[in-house]
Amino acid sequence: MIKFLEEIKKINLIEKFALDNKKIALIVIIAAMFLYLDFNYLLKAQMSGVKKPADEIVKLKNDFKALDLGLKNMQNIRSQQKNLPQQKAKKIIADYQIASLLQDISKIGNTNNVKILQIKPFREAQKAAATSKFSPVIINLDLVCGYHDLGKFINGLENNQAFISIESFKIEARPEEALNQRVSLTVKTYVKI
Repeated sequence: MIKFLEEIKKINLIEKFALDNKKIALIVIIAAMFLYLDFNYLLKAQMSGVKKPADEIVKLKNDFKALDLGLKNMQNIRSQQKNLPQQKAKKIIADYQIASLLQDISKIGNTNNVKILQIKPFREAQKAAATSKFSPVIINLDLVCGYHDLGKFINGLENNQAFISIESFKIEARPEEALNQRVSLTVKTYVKI
C-alpha cells in the first residue's frame, strides 16, 4: 500500500499531459462555470424541492392544531349542552283547550305590558283531505304596545307549551302616543280533531 502511494506521488500529471498555464487556466474556468451552473440551476431546484415538503409539513401541523382546537371547542359545547335544561316538546292542543290558550295569550300580554284590544280566533278552511288529524286555527290579535314589549310578547308566545307560530304582523304609529304603537298580529296554531 505504501508502495502504491509512492508510485502515485511520482506521477506528475502536469508533465504527463503536458499542461501549460493556459490549459490549467482553461480547466479552472470550465470547472468554475460548471460549479456556477450546478449551484444556480440544479442545486436551486433541488433546494426548492426540499423546502416545499417542509412548508407542507408546517401547513399540515397548523391544520392539525386548528383541528384539535375545533374538536376541543365542539366537546366543550357538547358538555355545556348536556348541562342545559332540556326543552319540552311543543304540544298540539285539543279543540276544547282553545279557550285556555286564549287565556294564556292574555296572561303573556299582561306580563309584557301589552294591551290586548281584541282576540278573534277562527278556523282556517280545511285544504287537506278529511284524513288529517289536525285543524289549523288562526288567531287575530289587536294590540297596543311598545316595540320592545311586542318583542317580549312574541317571544313569550313562541316559548309557550302549545305550538304557536307567528304568521304576520303590522305595526302602525299612534299620533296620540309616541312610545306605543298599534299592532295587528296574526298567529297560527293547530288543534287535534
